[in-house]
Amino acid sequence: MLKDQKNAIFYFSKAIDLSISKGTATYYSEMADSYETTHQPKKAKIAYQKALLYNESPLTYYYLATLLDTKLNDKRNALKYFKKYLATQPDKKQQPYIDYSTQRITALNHK
Repeated sequence: MLKDQKNAIFYFSKAIDLSISKGTATYYSEMADSYETTHQPKKAKIAYQKALLYNESPLTYYYLATLLDTKLNDKRNALKYFKKYLATQPDKKQQPYIDYSTQRITALNHK
């Protein structure tokens, strides 16, 4: 009402930050892992996607890509998420994941 959009955006953002747990992305990722363990891949996919809304974690991209590739046979979206994973420039400690993602991108691009 006051037409102070700049401050409105700032305070809306503050309110959202204070109202959402910093662990929300982790909770959704753990929920997705539990869904995978109990053979519910569609629910796992949704939980991983929700996790990404709260924090764009490189490993969440990787786990989602792998789920799409191996359990849901959604090669197009798997390719997209493998690329997103690599675009985050993951730490060298994740070299096996980096190598696998690179291999899958090559394979999926040739199908």
